[in-house]
Amino acid sequence: MVATLVIKTKELEIAAIIEMNGVNRINNEVKSKAFTGTPAFENLVNGLSILSLLSFDKE
Repeated sequence: MVATLVIKTKELEIAAIIEMNGVNRINNEVKSKAFTGTPAFENLVNGLSILSLLSFDKE
């Protein structure tokens, strides 16, 4: 299962393509980027956290 999370702010657009079994790895990589601490970063992390709690049936 792959999900796409798009965060849009006035300044930037962030798109993350997430393999559901790789959310923690992606979360850790995102935290190392320069925009850490910005509202867009917080929204992205919150979105990833929510996605990590969801379960999807494989087709």
